[in-house]
Amino acid sequence: MYLLFVLACFVNNPKECVTLQDLYSPHKSHDKCLARAYVIAKEMRLYMPDYFPKSYKCLNMEKEAEKVDT
Repeated sequence: MYLLFVLACFVNNPKECVTLQDLYSPHKSHDKCLARAYVIAKEMRLYMPDYFPKSYKCLNMEKEAEKVDT
């Protein structure tokens, strides 16, 4: 299972960023997580027009669960 996080940065100040967690996570495979990251990147300008997707991370919950502090 994979959790998806997207780093979104402000267009006018690219050093001002927020981390978004995908509400549809966890995904069953890395490929599905990656596909969802592309959907978010494509649709971000509709929902957050002042931000752009800078990067993403699909965390493998079996190997990297300790990296997520909830």
